Amino acid sequence: MTALLPLAVLLYGQLVDYCPRGCVVADSAVYRITTPDLLQLGRAVECETGQDSPAAVTWTMIQNWNRRRLAGRHETLASFVAAYSSCSSPRWARSTHPRIGPRARLYSRLEWGQLSGQTRTFIDEFTAGKHPNRWPGWTYFLAASFAARAPREWGRPSFTRPRNGRARNAYFTDPSTVGWTTGTVVLFPAWQVNEP
Repeated sequence: MTALLPLAVLLYGQLVDYCPRGCVVADSAVYRITTPDLLQLGRAVECETGQDSPAAVTWTMIQNWNRRRLAGRHETLASFVAAYSSCSSPRWARSTHPRIGPRARLYSRLEWGQLSGQTRTFIDEFTAGKHPNRWPGWTYFLAASFAARAPREWGRPSFTRPRNGRARNAYFTDPSTVGWTTGTVVLFPAWQVNEP
C-alpha cells in the first residue's frame, strides 16, 4: 500500500502529521516520504552516482516512480528504487552475475549508519529541499557505456557535468514525460511540514 494523500491535505496545512520526512507532490497527489524510502534512496545514491550528480540520480528515480504511478503501478518509493537500482537491489543480491551480484549484496544490506557521510548529508539536504528538480522528465539512467543500447523511444541521452572525470550515467526521458516541467514533480521539504 502506498501513502498517497489528496492534495487538499497539503493545501489546508495538515501535513505536519503526515510528512515529517517531506513529501513528493505530483499530479494532485501527495506521497509521504518514509524512513524506508530514505534508506533505499541512500543505498541507490551510494552505488549509482559515482562522479555524477546524486540529485540527478534521485530525481530521475522519483520521476520514473511517478511515471509508473500515473500508469497505474502503485508502489512505495522504496520498493520501486529497490527494483530499479540493480546495484542496491535485494533481487540482484541473489544473482550469480560476477559483477552485479557482489555489488548488490554489499549495497542492498547497508543500514543508514553504514552509508557514507556524503550520502547521508545529501539525503538530509534533499529532504530539506536543497536540491530542486533541475532535470524535468528524466526517468531512466544507464551506465554511460551502455547508452547506445537504450530503446530508441527514449531519445538521445543527456549527461550531467561530473565533478571530475567523465560522466558515469546517461539519462533519458520517457515519451510520456517529455513535456514535464520543473513543477510537475516537486518535493515539499521536511522543514516546511514540521513548522508549526
